[in-house]
Amino acid sequence: MVEKMSLSGNSPWPRPQPAQPAGGLAEHLSGSFKRAGQAKIPAPSLSALPGLRHFNLQELGIDQDRFIKAIASSFDALPLDSYEQRERQLAYLLDKFPSEREKLVRFLPDYYSRKSSLRSISDIIGKLSNRDLGDLEDMGTFQRRGIARFEVLFNLARFPEIKRVSAGTIMQESNLCQHLSHSPRFYPEISEGATSHSCFKQLCRLIALMAKGMNRSIYSLSVTVQQVSVLAQKDQAAMTLETISQHGADYAVCTIPIVLDSVTVPVATVYDSQQNAIYKSRLKVGDGLFLDDRAYKHSIGPIRATADLGVRSTISFDIQITSLEEAESNPPASA
Repeated sequence: MVEKMSLSGNSPWPRPQPAQPAGGLAEHLSGSFKRAGQAKIPAPSLSALPGLRHFNLQELGIDQDRFIKAIASSFDALPLDSYEQRERQLAYLLDKFPSEREKLVRFLPDYYSRKSSLRSISDIIGKLSNRDLGDLEDMGTFQRRGIARFEVLFNLARFPEIKRVSAGTIMQESNLCQHLSHSPRFYPEISEGATSHSCFKQLCRLIALMAKGMNRSIYSLSVTVQQVSVLAQKDQAAMTLETISQHGADYAVCTIPIVLDSVTVPVATVYDSQQNAIYKSRLKVGDGLFLDDRAYKHSIGPIRATADLGVRSTISFDIQITSLEEAESNPPASA
């Protein structure tokens, strides 16, 4: 059995903080998003939903216990997610100063991309009491994140050729605010130790083959992997509302739980282009949903602790394709 992630005093997490209002920036900045999970959902056969596959690591032929045991500890080494921290700080300021909403929204993209600091809104910060200022400065993050990127080439060999490359920056669709949808984000890279494990390589290969099975014209793929670990407190409201989103990729594996330590099992919901819920499932450890990110939207239930502290650690995959036609019309430049 896989040992649970330690939540002792030696934990790499910051100390627990007072509960914050649920919703984050989504509550303040988006008046158009839909809260997920409200629709009554039928129980369709997945065979009737092309471009969608619910899988389990063990069913794919991966030694699930070995894989999880090998990768679970790597989540402890992930760096704190400064973007999530900044989101919480801005949500705090928006709650304190609703009349400054327009200025804070303009400030948000540069703050997210680290082009500016809170000093740029010193006139707003100066209105805080000493106690509120202390709360703002001490506001940490409950989330850790790292990324890795792989180039996948399909040739005459039986299995695709996979090579790790520099991750660079990522851009994702955002339900928080239109200003964030195309803001580049830089995250530190996942350790080589995690991605070089044979089971991790096997998973990447199988996910690439899932994409190829759905689109035979694929020539190559760019696969971005995200490792995310979130800490939850039992009496704390969900840090963000469950919102309907897309990754902005061609295909995606929205999440695979690796560690569920004293937290509820997340519920994944899939929606059609009109945001009608068409499929719902609980994702246990090792479960995943592969979907056509252009055809479907999805949501993942918020993390909720069942003990004083809980941890949910997951991996996800964003897949961009290059078709054979595109590769032939844009051949690589000769050396």
